[in-house]
Amino acid sequence: MGTAAVAAPVLMSNVAPWAIESAKYGIDGVNVRLIKALSQRSGVPLVPTVVPTARHLAAFKGRQDAYSLSLATNLSDEDGAVVGRVATYPVVLVAMATQPMANYEDFVKSSNRGVGVLRALKYEPLSSDSRVSKVDIATLESGLRMLVAGRLDAVVATLPAIQYQLRSMGGTASPNQFLRVSESTWVLRARPQIDMAQRAQLAQALAEMMRDGTVERIVTQFLQEPVSVDP
Repeated sequence: MGTAAVAAPVLMSNVAPWAIESAKYGIDGVNVRLIKALSQRSGVPLVPTVVPTARHLAAFKGRQDAYSLSLATNLSDEDGAVVGRVATYPVVLVAMATQPMANYEDFVKSSNRGVGVLRALKYEPLSSDSRVSKVDIATLESGLRMLVAGRLDAVVATLPAIQYQLRSMGGTASPNQFLRVSESTWVLRARPQIDMAQRAQLAQALAEMMRDGTVERIVTQFLQEPVSVDP
């Protein structure tokens, strides 16, 4: 009998709805389900590994056997080669109704308390804009609570992540509280030491999943389910 292939870890940040490690619900999320489906489709053993964002990025750079599912802007091609693009989502600023946000420049001129940004993540053009003060937040929940308390001008993240967190908190927001500033693409990256044939196998399976609607179905289904983060 042959030796079973060792499953490769796929590192992903603990940010709902993408990846959630919950005492009540276990490990779940859009990206967790996507990697499980990709492993089944490709035949490549993969293990979704949910970690805090800062640890995710550092751990990926320090390993030889890992993949990463993350925003394209948060790791470089030197850190890991892109196996395939998974999805693209709007990046938005969310603010209280009293904060002027007719457009990005309008927001920049009126901002004085800073914007909450998940630690170690980059959202352009905000991350490179020296005119806006950035405040590290550990979780979207903590950032949104700071926003409601008047300690921030806004919070930035992907639109589905903000909407999901507001649902979990029981909050609602009117449309004028959101300002789309860019788009963010999620990509699967592989460390340089990972076998090229395995990368090609995953790239082909991921492309098939994009074409036949599997990725879209997984994303849509999870976002329509009841929230699965601990209260």
